[in-house]
Amino acid sequence: MLKLALIFVVTLATTSQSPAKLSELRQGPIEFRCDTMKVLSNPNKSICHRNVVVRRGDLLLCCKKFTGYADKDWAWTHFSCSGDVRAQRSGETAWSDNATFDLASSNLVLTGSPLLKRGKSYLQGTKITLNVTSDRAQVQKPRGIMVSNPEPTPASKQGTAGELPSQCPLPSRPTN
Repeated sequence: MLKLALIFVVTLATTSQSPAKLSELRQGPIEFRCDTMKVLSNPNKSICHRNVVVRRGDLLLCCKKFTGYADKDWAWTHFSCSGDVRAQRSGETAWSDNATFDLASSNLVLTGSPLLKRGKSYLQGTKITLNVTSDRAQVQKPRGIMVSNPEPTPASKQGTAGELPSQCPLPSRPTN
């Protein structure tokens, strides 16, 4: 039997930044910190445990375990996070059990009870894919509450300003 997955695509409102400036903000080096780290070869990967905080441009991500996968020159190609995943960028916040981020496509894929908040609106699904350069979200099996006149949400400067936080500054997942 063929199963069909409903995919919901949302174009998220962007800040007053120009598209070129947004693209610049969402690229660049990956900053991270954690309590402990192992570096393994063959395959090349770095594994961080506890109190993980990761930032790339205006995307800030927190989790309990982080694995960065690298090519032969030790440049990360993608990474995964698990355990109490929290992500924030440009006035939106997301929560899930697991996340993967592909640096080439700029897709952040949230699985394990993903929840996305933008303004006063919430979206849930079985999988949420956020493309951080195009401001699009794909939600499989969506359900949620969409507020027709949300209050404007200012762009978060959390991801771009200052020193990388030593603890996750993002809010815990809402209970309702």
